[in-house]
Amino acid sequence: MIRKDFKLSLMVLSFGLFLSVNIYAQNNSLIGTWILNIDEIPQLGEEDMVLLESLEITYGENGHYETTINNFPVTLGIYNITNRSYTIQVTSVYGSHYGLESRWYTEEEIRNTIRNLLGQLMYDGIFQQMFDEIFIIESGVYSVNGNILTMRKDEVIESFTFFRK
Repeated sequence: MIRKDFKLSLMVLSFGLFLSVNIYAQNNSLIGTWILNIDEIPQLGEEDMVLLESLEITYGENGHYETTINNFPVTLGIYNITNRSYTIQVTSVYGSHYGLESRWYTEEEIRNTIRNLLGQLMYDGIFQQMFDEIFIIESGVYSVNGNILTMRKDEVIESFTFFRK
């Protein structure tokens, strides 16, 4: 059965997408696991704060990243950097986040599975927009100062801070 907290799921996955950068062996200072600093995020409800305070992003040396919440897998993706700019793209989402089998689903697999379970009308009404926002290429700027990673998505004024785990 599909979980009912779709809005929160969308926010978390989109946030994870936003927070991920590509470091593909160009900047070893980003490689490792980073924890979101939720104290600097305005207008978060208590439920969202509890969820996001355990958001972690792990950047590998091979241009891939993984986002987890409470050590629960959420997204996999690829990243790339040039100077201080980054681009990212989610390549897979974890199925149990949507009440599906506990495995990684590509964009095509998750869209088809949800559409087959719920029908086209329900998919068009809820999930199409959510997946359209998850599986996009995003870009922004970042900086690393010691154990602090600061990131800002291109269309966003606020920046977000992470601490090295």
